[in-house]
Amino acid sequence: EEEVAKAKKQKAKIVSLGKRILRCETAAIVAQTLVMYELGELSK
Repeated sequence: EEEVAKAKKQKAKIVSLGKRILRCETAAIVAQTLVMYELGELSK
């Protein structure tokens, strides 16, 4: 929560993927997968 408060103070845009907190090592992979899913680019 302290990090979020500091970010808001600096006018950062806060986004959320839900209640889960992702490690930085996996957050980019999850974000890319969600974008690909929304664009219909995930193959079956």
